Amino acid sequence: MADSRNTSSTSAASTAANCDALVKKKSNDVAWDYAVIVDASNKVRLRCILCGNVYNGGINRMKKHIAQIKGDVASCTKASKEDQLKCKKALDDIAAKKLEKKKEAMNLREEVNVIHESDEDNEVGNVGSKKRPYDLGPMDSYTKINPDGSDTTGIPFHAVDNDSFKRFVEAVGQFGPGYRPPSQYQLREPLLKEEVERTKTLLKKQEAEWASTGCSIMTDAWTDQKRRSIMNLCVNCKQGTCFLSSKEDSEESHTGVYIFEYIDKFIEDIGVQNVVQVVTDNASNNMAAADLLKIKRPNIFWTSCATHTINLMLEGIGKQSKFKGIIEKAKAFTIYVYAHHNTLAMMRKYTKKRDIVRPGVTRFATAFLTLQSLMEKKQDLRTMFSSDAWGNSKWAKSAKGKAAYATVMSMTFWNGVSLCLKVFAPLVMVLRLVDGDRKPAMGFVYGELKKAKEDIKEAYKQVETNYRPILDVIDVKAKGRLDSALHLTAYFLNPFYFFKDSTIQDDPIIMDGVLVCVEAFFPDDIDVQDEVINRELLKYKNKDGGFGRPLAARGCGTNDDSYDPGKYMIHTKKRNRLDAARLNNLVYVQFNAKLINNKRKGKDVLRSCEATHAQGWIVEGGDEEVDPVSGLTWEVIGEATGADEVLQPRRSARNVGVRELDEEDFVSEDDTE
Repeated sequence: MADSRNTSSTSAASTAANCDALVKKKSNDVAWDYAVIVDASNKVRLRCILCGNVYNGGINRMKKHIAQIKGDVASCTKASKEDQLKCKKALDDIAAKKLEKKKEAMNLREEVNVIHESDEDNEVGNVGSKKRPYDLGPMDSYTKINPDGSDTTGIPFHAVDNDSFKRFVEAVGQFGPGYRPPSQYQLREPLLKEEVERTKTLLKKQEAEWASTGCSIMTDAWTDQKRRSIMNLCVNCKQGTCFLSSKEDSEESHTGVYIFEYIDKFIEDIGVQNVVQVVTDNASNNMAAADLLKIKRPNIFWTSCATHTINLMLEGIGKQSKFKGIIEKAKAFTIYVYAHHNTLAMMRKYTKKRDIVRPGVTRFATAFLTLQSLMEKKQDLRTMFSSDAWGNSKWAKSAKGKAAYATVMSMTFWNGVSLCLKVFAPLVMVLRLVDGDRKPAMGFVYGELKKAKEDIKEAYKQVETNYRPILDVIDVKAKGRLDSALHLTAYFLNPFYFFKDSTIQDDPIIMDGVLVCVEAFFPDDIDVQDEVINRELLKYKNKDGGFGRPLAARGCGTNDDSYDPGKYMIHTKKRNRLDAARLNNLVYVQFNAKLINNKRKGKDVLRSCEATHAQGWIVEGGDEEVDPVSGLTWEVIGEATGADEVLQPRRSARNVGVRELDEEDFVSEDDTE
């Protein structure tokens, strides 16, 4: 079988190499190992590189061909058993995802159970469920925008992806004709209080986790142009992140003492024994608060925000001349394209209605995602600027038009974009890890940052004079922030790293960090410290007992979404729970709903649905600070926290009169099947 497989692979490679007309699509789909596009103008017409046959129907049908699933395509006679199993598994995975999505939709519907006022004793239950669902009915007309472009309902397009909106539509459908919406009083008082209680119930699992494996308190303070301040406080644990408090207090200066007292109060509420660390950015007042915490609570760590620190690394690298010039040139190009209706329409025509600017959650995220987008559309853009449509347009004769042409046609520019992506990508991967909510990231920060530095060295083919300035930026920003005793201990206790390189235990800096953590976790208890260091830790280092089983090594061999190093070492104690009833109801409900939905759906933490975050790549002078509260508007927070006027993020550079783009101005680029 192996000989047959090698022969077919060699033949397939030869066939692909000798056919210039064949185009292979850039994708992670396993079927592209066996297929090529015959004609670039017809991307669903594919040739099997094993048997050479050509089929219409796209990559999904090609998987059936390779897997020898009969029905709508002939089976591949050259596919090995291994080839068949790979494609069969890919098809099964797609079917499982579709089934899971269908189950989620059904679960949402089942959560809705409407009771009519006219018949309070009878539950409507699944009223209307036996009817055939309408593709377009009366309810749809209330969610559409008017022909003149206005939206009288105020419902944004992305609301249809919100679980609450889906439940609302289901409830209205179950109720039937005659439904009257609640009054403003009902929304503000009894219904809001009910939602608060429901949200608290959803968060009970997280609160229980605080008592089981500990938690981290995260806080961030922002100031507007008039020096009015707002502080947000969240709690993170293995189950995810929940929002606790939003406080606007412009009368008080946010000194180190003020921040410390604010955080210390919540440490008391959550339970001192439950809190492992406090996470903030690196502002001087936060560092002053950290010093006060070390005095009062020496067993709780104060840690710099990994997301903030890695962003500082990326921004520092991006300011180096060889990267800054490319970023500024790319930004000038996108600004030019979006400045004119004709150039924008022409670009969207050649890119099949996909935008070249991708909004990110920070300025750098927008820069990286947009550079990535430009590289993906490189050939489309070069085709556009080589076309007669461009050559005959008035824009081709303008100075800025000629500059845009020169940029797109310059191999030096594209090589620069490629280098930027190679250098930034390793750190962006770490950023996605630490800013995501799929699993606890502490055990990976130090190790993945080491790996990122090695990848950057490799991007420069190990030439130190080229990579050293970049690594210097990383090392300076990480010093004292991402190499604390907590980071070092988490790195050492992560079998993913230790099982691959047991020499970690020979590093005195790492082992000193372990000792510091053990002393902090078990203060004034020398017996427990002795048990942990001289007995339990030895079992781990020597891979005794369960740590030495082949299954243990296999279980931590792959760093995927399902791998959690915390499952290897968990201790439990009786802890107290936090009663969040005193928190501001509106912000509490909205923020936690977003956090819960984001964790469940696993969205890309770099992508933003707010197109205004990409203003700097669309209009000159359009850069602005990003709303730090994950989608809540300042109007909502200002109203909810009692601010007299709407707060605006500090250092805003938005020009008055600049048209702000909505998310519907951008076409989604989701390539999943």
